[in-house]
Amino acid sequence: EMSPTSIPDIQRTNLVHTILLLEAMGINDLPSFDSMDPLPAQMTLTALEVLYTLSALNNEGLLMHLGQ
Repeated sequence: EMSPTSIPDIQRTNLVHTILLLEAMGINDLPSFDSMDPLPAQMTLTALEVLYTLSALNNEGLLMHLGQ
């Protein structure tokens, strides 16, 4: 049975690319970022961990040269 409303894309997709773009635009405070649909906390944390592992973000969550 289908749900009466669909789940927003932002809650169904990998956020690595989205967060990398937000960081590149200078949006570093993701929890207070005002979006139509809030970024899911666990998916955001996972994406930040992936970007850190790939050396795209430093230990403070800021964009490194590789992430640019």
